Amino acid sequence: RMIDVSDAYSGSLDAAKALHDALLPGWKARIDTGRRHRAWVLDDRGTKIDAYADRTARAWLLATLRAYRETQP
Repeated sequence: RMIDVSDAYSGSLDAAKALHDALLPGWKARIDTGRRHRAWVLDDRGTKIDAYADRTARAWLLATLRAYRETQP
């Protein structure tokens, strides 16, 4: 299934979740839809990567991409 990252960048929480599920299977995600638009992802060892942005979906996208980058050799 193809995931359009630009949808997450534009504000789609569904697209941000789809990308998270595809890139970080087994990781949990938490989002704060308040004024700070924060998202963080956590693995089962306690690794936590967070991000802030002007939209919640964008913060989730950033946290997911940062965590994915850190899992690559």
